[in-house]
Amino acid sequence: MMQRYRIIVSMVHMLMYGLGGSLVVLHAAYMECGIFLAMSINLVLAALIGYCACILVWSAQKLYGRVERAILSYPDMLEATILLSPWNKLRKTAKGARYLLEFTLVMHLYGSCCVFVIMIARALKELVNGDHTISDAGEPPLKVYIISLMMPCVAISMVMDLKTLAPFALICNLYAFAVILVLLWYSFHNIVDSPGDRAPYKSVMGTFQFMSLCVFVLEPVSHSLAVENNMEDPTKFHYVVLGSMPIHTACMVTVGFIGYWYYAENCVSPITMHYPYSA
Repeated sequence: MMQRYRIIVSMVHMLMYGLGGSLVVLHAAYMECGIFLAMSINLVLAALIGYCACILVWSAQKLYGRVERAILSYPDMLEATILLSPWNKLRKTAKGARYLLEFTLVMHLYGSCCVFVIMIARALKELVNGDHTISDAGEPPLKVYIISLMMPCVAISMVMDLKTLAPFALICNLYAFAVILVLLWYSFHNIVDSPGDRAPYKSVMGTFQFMSLCVFVLEPVSHSLAVENNMEDPTKFHYVVLGSMPIHTACMVTVGFIGYWYYAENCVSPITMHYPYSA
């Protein structure tokens, strides 16, 4: 029997995806956009994306009753929605839309995993080499680190049970909070200027780049249904969003705003590349 989880545990799983990896690149994104404009966009997008996640789950719960199923995956939900539509011609596209969604989800999730593997490999190579100059050269080259990380990451990604993934979720969140605490400690001990000394706005292209990264970090759509399906009371999913999204947003603003304020135009990602080895 599938184990159901309370609101707090579900919040931990919702936080895992955003806080686990993409959080550490936000200071560079703030640099591209401008410190105050980026913070404003960050807050607005957080509210909109959280509401969209709630709409998705509420719509799915209505669909459960119409198709008389307790659980639906994303492809199941899309196919059922099209088949229940009043347009006969549209119903013929149900199977194709299902496969298209499956392909899109695979590209999105595994593409994200590829980015995370490269980030971890860069950090490991920096730690082993003892310097901040990262390239594919050297012994062993960066490719060796990437290949060595692929197997454990693939094994973890094959786990379907959230109970098994819970320790990994906790480790990811603790790591994210540790990164934030170290950033705060170094920043408030060394900052000599004010946020007003940073550019409030950079460029249109930088703004769009920031928005795309911000949506990538914030979006809970790819895992919200999985969390809702494993909840003890799925009708309380909005409480999970109300609890997790402010924490997620606060962490994003902290890393982005303070990271850019402290490192100015020297921001590189991930932010751990800035930390001294004595940390």
